[in-house]
Amino acid sequence: MWYVMPYARVSVCHTSMTTEKYLIASALIMDGDIILTTDNRALSTLCVPGDHTHAMLCLNTADVPMCGQMTHDGYGEVSFAEACFHSSRVVILRCPMFDWEYIDVVVNKCRSFKGTAYDTDFSFQNGKSYCSELIYQADVERRLNVVPSRAWGTGQPVVTPDDLAASNVIVIYDSDKPD
Repeated sequence: MWYVMPYARVSVCHTSMTTEKYLIASALIMDGDIILTTDNRALSTLCVPGDHTHAMLCLNTADVPMCGQMTHDGYGEVSFAEACFHSSRVVILRCPMFDWEYIDVVVNKCRSFKGTAYDTDFSFQNGKSYCSELIYQADVERRLNVVPSRAWGTGQPVVTPDDLAASNVIVIYDSDKPD
């Protein structure tokens, strides 16, 4: 199931992320920004509670903006454009407590997860990771002030994309909000 779900789609049509929206977002994104996405046509979206179903970190904006993320394949890097065009909604968050020196720390910590497996159990800090936990772990000084949720059933701590949205961040862009 875990190997099929990420590829299952309700529709083969394009998402609502238009080129115009992408151009606005790409002009605003900066290194260290957190990107939350939702793909309403992905079957996996039905399994993730909350407004946002995926989280990634902008690693750099030089040339082609790239994002670090955890997917079912483990840690990987994807262009911001690809992330946008696979999403129905894109939200860019910026932590005012991230100065340029600390952004380097966060980006390097994020990249240190290369080779890390995806955590299908969503167990907190177990050597594996999932998308929003990757960002939580990259923030080594906890400047985001994330308050983890409690997982259904087990009560164990879990960091969701919505927990990141509720942390010490400013919304820079939301593709669902008019300008």
